[in-house]
Amino acid sequence: RCIGPNDTWTCPKGCVSTGDPALDCRHIDPGTHRCAGACDAANVSPGNTAGNTAEVAQDSSATVLVPLSDLPLVVKGSRVVGRSETAYQLACVNWYGAHMEMLVNNGLNVKGLEEIASFIVQLKAFNCVRLPYSLDSLNMSNEDIPDRFSALCHNPELQAATPLEIFDATVKALTDAGLLVVLNNHVFRRGWCCSFDDGEGLWYNEDFEESVWLHHLGFMSRRYKDNPRVVGFDIRNEIRSTAQAVPSWGTGRAESDWALAAAKGSRRVLQEDPDMLVIVSGLEYSMYLCRVPAYPLHLQPEFQSHIIYTSHEYDWYLSAPQFLQMRAVNASMFFLQCFFATSAALLLLVPLALMLCKPQAFGSRVGCCRTPRWMRCTVMLQVLVAVVWVALFHSLLFLLGRVVADPCGKTDFAASIIFGLLWLPGFCLSLRLPWLLLLQLLPPAVAADAPSQATAPPTPSTAPDSCTAEGRHAAVLGCDDAEMAELNESGCPERNSSCAEGDGIGMPVEVDELQPAVDAGEKSRRQVNRRKVFMLCLGMLFVSSINGSTLLYLESYEAWSQHLDDRWGFLLQESRDESRVAAVWLGEFGTASDNLWWNHMMRYMSERPLAGWAYWPLNGEKRPGEQEDFGILEDDMRTVRHPWKLQDLQRLAKP
Repeated sequence: RCIGPNDTWTCPKGCVSTGDPALDCRHIDPGTHRCAGACDAANVSPGNTAGNTAEVAQDSSATVLVPLSDLPLVVKGSRVVGRSETAYQLACVNWYGAHMEMLVNNGLNVKGLEEIASFIVQLKAFNCVRLPYSLDSLNMSNEDIPDRFSALCHNPELQAATPLEIFDATVKALTDAGLLVVLNNHVFRRGWCCSFDDGEGLWYNEDFEESVWLHHLGFMSRRYKDNPRVVGFDIRNEIRSTAQAVPSWGTGRAESDWALAAAKGSRRVLQEDPDMLVIVSGLEYSMYLCRVPAYPLHLQPEFQSHIIYTSHEYDWYLSAPQFLQMRAVNASMFFLQCFFATSAALLLLVPLALMLCKPQAFGSRVGCCRTPRWMRCTVMLQVLVAVVWVALFHSLLFLLGRVVADPCGKTDFAASIIFGLLWLPGFCLSLRLPWLLLLQLLPPAVAADAPSQATAPPTPSTAPDSCTAEGRHAAVLGCDDAEMAELNESGCPERNSSCAEGDGIGMPVEVDELQPAVDAGEKSRRQVNRRKVFMLCLGMLFVSSINGSTLLYLESYEAWSQHLDDRWGFLLQESRDESRVAAVWLGEFGTASDNLWWNHMMRYMSERPLAGWAYWPLNGEKRPGEQEDFGILEDDMRTVRHPWKLQDLQRLAKP
């Protein structure tokens, strides 16, 4: 017996369970269809597994398979076409495992190769499979396969085979089912990909020279030359920066020029198989194809009609402008939360406290929170500064993302610092607006505890100088309601005109935060300045609206698609410059959530003339016992994990 999903026991291919827990799996006698002798997995011949496959209904009229008669495929502009000039998409799915520690594709412990190949066809979403492998696996023996009897439980005929022979059988099973195959040199040494320090970012490393890589490309191309359904070779996965070098395109430096190395690799592949499509990775995890027009590999005569560029996309892939705009999204969300929370607290909770507490006590406390003199200016000016600053920041945000941050480069942290310095003042100025509105609406405290002092006029000996700060303060407190309204407009009463003529230190006084004195027994009731209240409300509405609008735009499909166009999508657009038109294949993309990114991705792929795509992955497991959340299938290799995802891919693959 074999260990299946969730450590359950399953029977190997050609055998079934008897239903009796005391008995092992038994052979099925083909004549009687009854259990025969004990099942020895090492001696089982290939056959059908009884009762362990959940079939998917197949509609032959909706097939997306490429007919054998239309092969080989060639590149024409941004499209892939067959002999009949019919355009096809390489609608692939990644099925991995051969490049990992187990050295065989995941799922061969629960289903036979032919069953899995047939099941992929029945999903009606794919006409192609991308098969990653590791270079070091090509020379390994069957003894190097960990737990090979368990890993190949449902493929007992392969348990004595080497990793390369198992890879051969996988290719054959897929192509026999009518599927196309794209080979992919994923890594040098078996294991998961990818990171900065894994030693796999370039086409060479300390253990594998460039010549070894080129030799193996020729070896694999020659090995599958006679199988016309092996149509493509993805010669290296996700070229990226390492401690050794930062890859470039068209610079001519042998140690870092990926375009130069890709030309060597493409030449080696086409020497062995002239019908092969050569797939060339973009830079930095296959994110960028920006430099292709500067060195158009696809226009070189020896490569014309054979070169396809590949890009990868995941929801965590962010260019420098995307990184800044993601921060802008977070900043706008944070601002709106703080803004509405502050407004609610000041305009709802403070008046509530005023009703519950003594007005005199509450008013005295508000008076203690007056704005420092150096920060005082007219309400109109504060509203204007906040509005202008916020508008300027959001206008510069797009300029900053397009000019300061390179759309085809790594994240620029200097731009991030500039972003923060521009955002913080607008944030602080905007959060002050609710406080100013509160001061306009809040009634003044009743000074009932000291009537005699409030009404006593200053004596000549103690009268303050009208040209000093104390004098101006006293003058304001002596104003009646009409004079205070006039003071709000002019900033200084006529009686203090000597301030401007005396020592020259006269300045407008903001009276909204000062409380006038009243006669004994009479409550001071300041009239609300409706114009200021209106301007404050208008300013608050503006800053909240512009933050909300920015949030909506940056989350929109138009903004998102622009970033992909900047990085690689521009090669798919019609142009008079043929160097800017090329075939692009989306070699990896995947998700576990039906989220905004996925919906944008589906729309973008349906609107652009892509050469094709390859969803990552088919697998139900990443490693034995470790779930692959992005997988099309569950770990039993027969249950669809996310039906919505499969339906979207089926619509995308329709001819």
